[in-house]
Amino acid sequence: MNHEKRHKEIFDHGYRSIGRVVYYFQQLECELASAVSFLIDPTDGDGADIVVCELSFKQLAHIGYSLFDRYDIPDKEEHLKEWQRVLGLCLNAENRRNQLVHSNFYASYISGPDNMEFIRYKKTAKFKKGSRHVDEQIDDEAVNSYLDDIGGVVDLITTCMDNAFPDWTHRQWTQK
Repeated sequence: MNHEKRHKEIFDHGYRSIGRVVYYFQQLECELASAVSFLIDPTDGDGADIVVCELSFKQLAHIGYSLFDRYDIPDKEEHLKEWQRVLGLCLNAENRRNQLVHSNFYASYISGPDNMEFIRYKKTAKFKKGSRHVDEQIDDEAVNSYLDDIGGVVDLITTCMDNAFPDWTHRQWTQK
């Protein structure tokens, strides 16, 4: 296979892989926004949806934690502890997504002349950490690692909300 054709195949596969990660993160963001919208107003989502659509992901997680605590529900401490854990996983998922999408990419024969790879490259300069760079092969294993850190959290949000607020998607709850 000629070099140009292989280069195109590597980039096409890499772009699709990045797209999958971004898609899974958008699903996570949508589910978190739905949960926070419910926590803002459990009876009518219209106004709450207006608020959450303007919040960053990090703001959704922070506000989501504070709002969850305002409800008087059975086993509140247990649910709040699980919600805090899930929100921590959400923030980790955002960091993993950012790690990927705020990078540059190239194809290289790093492993040898017959093995072209799609590489994520990131150079940073941070206070106390200094200048660093990362070259990460974005193969199926690496993509699955990103997807594991992002995709599974969607179900955890749903489960946590279902356990604390049965039928929360039907907007029938009231605040204390």
